[in-house]
Amino acid sequence: MELLERTSQLAEMEEAYTDASSKGGAIVVVKAEAGGGKTALVNHFASKRGGGRQFWGLCDDLLTPRPLGAIRDVAAQIVGKLKDVIASGSVVEVSESLMEELDTPPRPTLLTIEDAHWADEATLDVLQFLGRRVDRMRALIIVTYRDDEVASDHPLRATLGTIPASSIRHMNLDPLSMDAVAQLAGTRDVDELYRITRGNPFYVTEVLKSSTTGVPTTVQDMVAARVERLEPLARQCVELTSVFPGRVERWVLEGCQVSAGLDGAIQVGILLIDTNTVSFSHELVRQAVEQGLAPSRRRELNSRALQVLAKVDAHPARLAHHAAQAEDGPKVVRFATMAARQAASLSSHREAVAHYEQSLEHRDLIEQTELADLLDSHARECFLTGSHDAAIESARQAIVIHQESDDVLRLGGSLTMLANALWFLGEGEEALETAQEAVAVLEQESPSGNLAAAYAQLSELDHLLDHPDNATSLGDKAIALSREIGDTEGLVRSLAVTGYAQWLKSPSHNALLLESLELAQRSGLDELTALGYYDLAEGYFWHMDYRQSNRYLEEGLGFTETHDVVMAHNFLLALRSMLRLEQGRWAEAEADANLVMGTEGITRVVALTTRGQLQTRRGQPGSEETLAEAQALADPSRDPDYLVPIGLTRIERAWLRGRISSVIGLVSDILTLVHELDDDLWVGEAALWAHRAGHLDEPPRDAFEPYLLHISGHTEEAARAWDEIGRPYAQADALADSSEPESLYAAMELLNDLGATPRAAMVRRRLRDLGETRIPRGPQPATKASPAHLTPRQTEVLKLLAERLTYQEIADRLYVSVKTIDHHVTAVRTKLGVTTRRAAVEEGRRLGIIEDSWS
Repeated sequence: MELLERTSQLAEMEEAYTDASSKGGAIVVVKAEAGGGKTALVNHFASKRGGGRQFWGLCDDLLTPRPLGAIRDVAAQIVGKLKDVIASGSVVEVSESLMEELDTPPRPTLLTIEDAHWADEATLDVLQFLGRRVDRMRALIIVTYRDDEVASDHPLRATLGTIPASSIRHMNLDPLSMDAVAQLAGTRDVDELYRITRGNPFYVTEVLKSSTTGVPTTVQDMVAARVERLEPLARQCVELTSVFPGRVERWVLEGCQVSAGLDGAIQVGILLIDTNTVSFSHELVRQAVEQGLAPSRRRELNSRALQVLAKVDAHPARLAHHAAQAEDGPKVVRFATMAARQAASLSSHREAVAHYEQSLEHRDLIEQTELADLLDSHARECFLTGSHDAAIESARQAIVIHQESDDVLRLGGSLTMLANALWFLGEGEEALETAQEAVAVLEQESPSGNLAAAYAQLSELDHLLDHPDNATSLGDKAIALSREIGDTEGLVRSLAVTGYAQWLKSPSHNALLLESLELAQRSGLDELTALGYYDLAEGYFWHMDYRQSNRYLEEGLGFTETHDVVMAHNFLLALRSMLRLEQGRWAEAEADANLVMGTEGITRVVALTTRGQLQTRRGQPGSEETLAEAQALADPSRDPDYLVPIGLTRIERAWLRGRISSVIGLVSDILTLVHELDDDLWVGEAALWAHRAGHLDEPPRDAFEPYLLHISGHTEEAARAWDEIGRPYAQADALADSSEPESLYAAMELLNDLGATPRAAMVRRRLRDLGETRIPRGPQPATKASPAHLTPRQTEVLKLLAERLTYQEIADRLYVSVKTIDHHVTAVRTKLGVTTRRAAVEEGRRLGIIEDSWS
């Protein structure tokens, strides 16, 4: 069929290909609905290329994708080391090897990855690696995918989103117009053809190929009719080929003894052939044939495929797929388990879960010891992917088997796994009891890595639940035992637990945590590396070093996305929502909270707390219900890290609504809790609320300094302290308690910028009480029109900063005080999301607010 209405796409691909040979490579993403003409477009473009090399990789629609599936296809076309690297190397090494191959003359090289909506995670990792470096290569990478199968949360979207905009081009293939269909239709009824197909190129093509009169009502009927008219040998070949997602090697068809019918199937256009593989003219045709098979016929064909593939040790994911379709339980267990372990080793943890679940569907065929091992492995992979309920269920089942077999060592390991999952789900009391049981069980046996892990787990829970002495003792035991027996994983975990506890007590003592992270990275321990990033990000957050916290957050999020550690990824997102809230980046805080709102356990508690704080400070409805749900989820954890922020937000909510009697009752409860915790930040905030409620005799000595300044009436000094830390809402809150109109105006400006409506209203009332009359009610039209919502005065200050004037010089120029300029600069930095005046100027230039730059 003629290629219609694709001239602009071909021209853009040609331009990208030409640029790849002179300016640097790019990725061209071609998306369309199923049957939208992606493959036809790419094939047409590739057929016109000369000189450079061409490689193709196909992502298969397996029940669970094989890791690096498309890259394995490419390796088969290359005479080089890529195939060996895939067999023994890491994803990064595979990426580097492929990058080297693509940049090898003759150039430019054309690499096509088809059907990326089915790509396994390891393949997506490779694509991300190449995409971020393609501008330094002489290669054009074409990626096709079905946009009707890629939802907003599909991993492919996240992968493509990491590629610099300058290195990627997106093409959307629209359905054919009525005019184009008319050109193809000949003497057919164009209106009816367009109505049935809606211009889908594949539907149009397939309908027009049909020798029947009229237009079939469905593709299924059309394909079934075509297959039925084939000669018996050709029909057998088509049916056998249909059980292979994507493409099948010619030697497989020969092994299955159906290759004699290949020519007949090719002649009528149902099958296509290249040098080594056979495929259908379109995936929809394959699906139609496969779905039309009788169940017994489908089982028979998959069994034949399995026999042939097993003889050559094909990838276990592929073998597991055919075993499942053949309903061969023992072979499903064998190959799915192999595939799961291989997927886990390549950090494809979601694929590992799916394969383990394939095996466990046939648990009645599995010997008990092996079943317990599978359940333990499934629990671990579920934990890493954030499926805590499933992890708990599998761990409990494994525990029962270990108890029945009196396998104390594995029983202790399963109990430790269960304790960890329970805590992440918010079940603190049960987690503690389970961890204590694990230690008690394992101490009956010789020292082991499982015992070291149990000590570390119990130490962590004791620390979280405020049993510091026991936590320290257990942590020391875990470190000593891990070193004694040479257990690297246990040592990493033990160093992290003990190091975190030490660091919270002393901001300069983070050496153990850094050692733990370095050792985890060096040893390839994905889960513990991810948790190491989290511990450092959280520690710096509590020490209010937001720059360092953000550093480890971003590094950790990159690592967890690449290595598929979903559990830690969600925790990092939840923590980032807390950080963005304190930094005054409320829209970003809300976005991060929303990303983890659908998760289980503690991450949902954090998301709800962040949402409740935002609703409270913005004056939005629903805050009471949000905080009540957070409280209900947090209560079983008994963890003050989650309980205290909820309590403090409830106090703030009552105060902003003028309910002083409620504040008094809530403050009394929270003061008792925070004094027991010996946390100066929380002691200070609780004391401030007690002061506001008139129930504070004297400021507590152990309160955080800015709160002491605030309570003592030194509100401007408190505001400056909060500004240095980078907490604009706390800064505005301190200024709002000043008796100086200048400070109150500055507070209102900050609060308006944040969208803190209730607190801003309180400041306006205070200004009126002081006799002020020209009080702005909120952001003005000029402010709303600014790229960063800067007020006219803030824009003026930013432009003067660009002239490298001092605060005093700016104040003299504008006839205001230096203190007012200081407040304006703080507001500008907050709105622009930067921490220095130089960065503010650079961001202002980028947004087009100012035109000059630092000289």
